Amino acid sequence: MILDARPAKPEARYLGKYEVVFGMAPSAAEPATRGQDAATGVEARPVIDADARALRQELARLSQRVERLALRKPWPPPAEAAFHQLLDCGFPPATAAELIEQCGVLEAASQAAVSAEWLWQSIELWLASNLTFDSGFRSDQAPRAVAVVGPPGSGKTALLTKIAARYGLLARRRTHLLSIDVQRLAAAEQLRVAGSVLGVGVEVVETPAGLEHALLDHRAKGLVLIDTPGFSGREAEDSEDLAGWLASRLDIEVHLVLDAAVRPALLEQTVRRFARFRPSRLAFTRIDETGGAAAALSLALQCRMPISFLGTGQRMPEDLELASAEALLSRLGHRDVASAAAGQW
Repeated sequence: MILDARPAKPEARYLGKYEVVFGMAPSAAEPATRGQDAATGVEARPVIDADARALRQELARLSQRVERLALRKPWPPPAEAAFHQLLDCGFPPATAAELIEQCGVLEAASQAAVSAEWLWQSIELWLASNLTFDSGFRSDQAPRAVAVVGPPGSGKTALLTKIAARYGLLARRRTHLLSIDVQRLAAAEQLRVAGSVLGVGVEVVETPAGLEHALLDHRAKGLVLIDTPGFSGREAEDSEDLAGWLASRLDIEVHLVLDAAVRPALLEQTVRRFARFRPSRLAFTRIDETGGAAAALSLALQCRMPISFLGTGQRMPEDLELASAEALLSRLGHRDVASAAAGQW
């Protein structure tokens, strides 16, 4: 497995142009244990086998069941059924309980017999009225500079490329792409290829100061899009300079790009970790792969932050949608769940 690849430092270029770090899984006969590698002196991490992963998944399921029991209320049967269907759709127990208690389902279910469809309409109306959607490109005063931030593999570069195609090329706005992602060679190359296809300029810089100069050089452009590295939780210190710079730039709209297929608990951790970047909007990718949009809806309710874009596939720029209540609710999957559980109502 390739772990890292970057240009070699000047003093080591006689060995080759690039430095590549790779790792090999130990054989079954030689299981890895915590200790130090004799050759490198680097502490080795234990290998998590299938049994450990299965145990972790089982603990997660038990934790969710305990949380469900803690939230269990003496609700009328229709409300109780709606609560469990929300769980089956992928909502966390706390969010599902909040929806049941705040959208009028309890009052209606306790006063008269109501249909499953009516209850779901009440939940949908409450969600639509309590969520906000704003890409920044809806009004005549579209943003001039947009940056995308997020964890590794969330789809930032692909989303940025689709925005460049739709709101730059198709909108006939002079567009320029900037990248400060020098940690992953593939990311910069992906952006260069996209720029070549779209016919827009691409520039790679190494520091926030370089971004500052690039923005000045391209201040006449109608749209400047900034790609950033995918910082993991262990790279918080590496992101401080860029986070501070973006947080101080009120003229740059920062979109936090998240993978909708990730578990809600991990999404919440990611939002807290990227709060230092001062994002003003949430964008969700891989909506087409999740089988539902409950995680995105739950997170948006918790963060009280507008949702901007939805990445719905690999095609460019077709698989980019402006976020809306209709787009997310249509992907909630509750109708299939309701049909499967019709006998419970």
